[in-house]
Amino acid sequence: VCKRFQHSPGTITWVFDNLLNCLTDPQFYTHYMKLLPSDITPPEICTNPKLYPFLKDCLGALDGTHIDPFIPDESQIA
Repeated sequence: VCKRFQHSPGTITWVFDNLLNCLTDPQFYTHYMKLLPSDITPPEICTNPKLYPFLKDCLGALDGTHIDPFIPDESQIA
């Protein structure tokens, strides 16, 4: 990565750390993310007899996307 972007390892680490901090910030999710209702099963699953029995109650993405769930501070037990 350092050679590709022509920057020192320290700079690459600093930028990568800042990017991870931005992407894992709860404010990012509340502003940019909208989760689908949990009571709706996608038609791709409902109409496929190979998938439906196994994935009918699954929550989350099937395309490799990871969304970091979090509990708001006011809902957490200390």
